[in-house]
Amino acid sequence: MARQRVEKNISYDAKRKLYYVTLYYGNVDGKPQKETETFSTKREARERLKRFEYEKSVNLVPKMNTETVKTWVEYSLEEVMKPQIEQTTYSGYKNISRRVIRELGDIELRKLTAKDIQLYINELTDPDGKYKLSNNTAIKHLTFLKTVLENALKQQIISRNPAYLVEAPKHIEPEISFYTPEQINRLFKVINQDTILKPACYLAAMLGLRREEICGLQWENVDLKNRVIYVRHARTIAGSSVVDKDTKNYSSTRKLYINDVLYDKLQEVRQEQIERAELAGDMYMVTDYVEVGDFGKPVNPGYLSSRFRKCIIGNGLPHITLHGLRHSVASIANEAGMTQYDISKMLGHSTPAVTGKVYTHLFDDVQVKSVSRVAEMIETSKNKNEK
Repeated sequence: MARQRVEKNISYDAKRKLYYVTLYYGNVDGKPQKETETFSTKREARERLKRFEYEKSVNLVPKMNTETVKTWVEYSLEEVMKPQIEQTTYSGYKNISRRVIRELGDIELRKLTAKDIQLYINELTDPDGKYKLSNNTAIKHLTFLKTVLENALKQQIISRNPAYLVEAPKHIEPEISFYTPEQINRLFKVINQDTILKPACYLAAMLGLRREEICGLQWENVDLKNRVIYVRHARTIAGSSVVDKDTKNYSSTRKLYINDVLYDKLQEVRQEQIERAELAGDMYMVTDYVEVGDFGKPVNPGYLSSRFRKCIIGNGLPHITLHGLRHSVASIANEAGMTQYDISKMLGHSTPAVTGKVYTHLFDDVQVKSVSRVAEMIETSKNKNEK
């Protein structure tokens, strides 16, 4: 039995038990542009038609086209997003886009649903699936899709952004490892003869510098006379390339004091570089970077992390990452009674709130001590009054 018209723009197929809604977009070159969508119930069909007609009346219906997720993701990333974002962010998005295109690329952009995206995100985190990514990585995929589809919404390719209807995986707070002062001293003894790890470990453990800030630090920003370091530049990884750039944000550009221990080590590192340059002659690459290899070449940030990891394992030290030394600075500063605001300034966080969020476990301990101290003072006052 053929489809039977049940009302304007809605027909019913009794054999398939489906309702068909015809959506008219208008005429192009005298030919009507239309498409058909199917629904299980008449109510769903009516609601879709009603919503379509309303959106059409207020110019929210995008032009009919056959743009696919693949073509739009490629266009949006290269033409809309790339000119506005950091190269490192672009590199990360490029990797995400490949998987999005592989899984969702053939779907027409206008027909991409929240269900399609939800199933994709679920598959990413399925422990028995083919990807097995972490929740936090899957959240990055969803954020990318939200951005890409928001660009399509602005350019009236779609009428709504289905990614905002998707349930995101639960964010998992990363486990933060840090060293005690005693463990840091053990590390210093181990790396004292390592010309690459020595400056990195001292800068991370004494001042809390990030890996990219260590690799981007230049001698022109190390004022040994006045004992000040200016954190202004960074070197980081973007795909297979190493990128020189400014620091992470405005707050990351900062001025830090060089204590006696760090002063001696930086003097030592500088002298060692001068001596190696004299020995190597023309083979030595002359740069202004503090973190360099034996022949003066700036150190790749990825290699620095790898070398540090091997050092930790090889010397039987407790597991920690190079970034963990930065966490250690926050922990020790907190124990020393330094305020959250001052710790935030030292680490180059955008706001003290970011510091509080990252180091909740540290400041929770402070809060416990503070609340207990308040109670003690009230109780002491009470006892005095009773006397």
